[in-house]
Amino acid sequence: MSRYRVAVRTLCDFTARQGDLDHRFTPAPSAQEGIEGHALVAKRRENIAGYLAELPLSGEYQGLRVVGRADGFDVAANCVEEIKTHRSSLARMADNQRALHWAQVKVYGALLCAERGLSYITLALVYLDIASGQETRLTLDARAEELAAFFCRPVPALFSLGRAGGRPPRVPRCVARHADLSPRGLSSRAAGVGRRCV
Repeated sequence: MSRYRVAVRTLCDFTARQGDLDHRFTPAPSAQEGIEGHALVAKRRENIAGYLAELPLSGEYQGLRVVGRADGFDVAANCVEEIKTHRSSLARMADNQRALHWAQVKVYGALLCAERGLSYITLALVYLDIASGQETRLTLDARAEELAAFFCRPVPALFSLGRAGGRPPRVPRCVARHADLSPRGLSSRAAGVGRRCV
């Protein structure tokens, strides 16, 4: 049974960052525009037989339960989609922002492969320009074992954040906030690392 729970987005925010700490892509759509953009893409997929929107997924690794919702999964095409809204040219998006998006869809791919016994899957980043309604789709074919290795790599990093200076490992607040902290062999208490849970 898992001792801690963390969202896919939060896990990736902590472990897949690279380059500049400022990973914003501006000007960014508002939260409402993002919601409407996701709904628009889902509506465009309604006539695809077997397309699943907002597919809940979860998986466990060494006491950590990772949960999230894949934006879409086309069963017939064996393709999981991560939808991102944007405004202005995608050419301006920093590499570190794109890497964060790929990390999210890779984790969803790993969870889907494990849940459905898939040996491979197509990963798709779907960028929707909220001004024009145009979709830009980037795809990558991945094997289940590659995705499983990618999924397992960030979890130890998440738990090692508090090991500096000889202190025992500490659980980041974003994990502990949703964790079952009953005393089932926990060796450390939750400590914040200055980030808010999403």
